[in-house]
Amino acid sequence: MRVTLVMALCVCLGSGGCNELTAPDEIDAEGLDATVDGKTVVYPERKKFTLQLDSWADAGYSWDCEISDTLIVGMFGPPTYRQKGDGPIVVGGLSVATFTFITKKPGKCQLRLIEHQRWMVGVAPRDSVQFSVSVIISATAH
Repeated sequence: MRVTLVMALCVCLGSGGCNELTAPDEIDAEGLDATVDGKTVVYPERKKFTLQLDSWADAGYSWDCEISDTLIVGMFGPPTYRQKGDGPIVVGGLSVATFTFITKKPGKCQLRLIEHQRWMVGVAPRDSVQFSVSVIISATAH
């Protein structure tokens, strides 16, 4: 984890893509799930948080994420996937997609995620989650 974070910071600082961000604060321990739909969450600057969503990846579905203002909230790496539950792995079984985000600066933005089969043009998504993130000034900001 530390090696990954250090590598991410080196890439970020070397590319100039992180503005003045330094290492993020600790990640939100509880994380979010689909029940955040329609709600607003509040986090301080430089806070990592996760969103875990059930996924039918084995059936060809994938989640796509739209962020209304990536200067306020951004993705922190690609989503990860794991099997849901501890039972046997089954073809077509349910998995969990985990998205990690990081807050960057104070403001408010919308996140919208849709689960769909990308090749099915004009077909409504199988599922969607939309919520607002309000980023406040951190008490530890410089």
